[in-house]
Amino acid sequence: QGTYALYIVFIGIGVYLGFKRAWTLFASLVVGGGALVFFINKPDALKAIGTFLGGLVGL
Repeated sequence: QGTYALYIVFIGIGVYLGFKRAWTLFASLVVGGGALVFFINKPDALKAIGTFLGGLVGL
């Protein structure tokens, strides 16, 4: 249920920014919110990305 509340907040902020015509903030909300929602729905992906980047750096 927390994810539904998060979606509702993102939609509300998006509508507000749309009416203010703050398109750059709206675009950053879409990109950042999309990444946040992706990692909430698939937390294992964050671990895989961390392992991959750690291997690139040599940690």
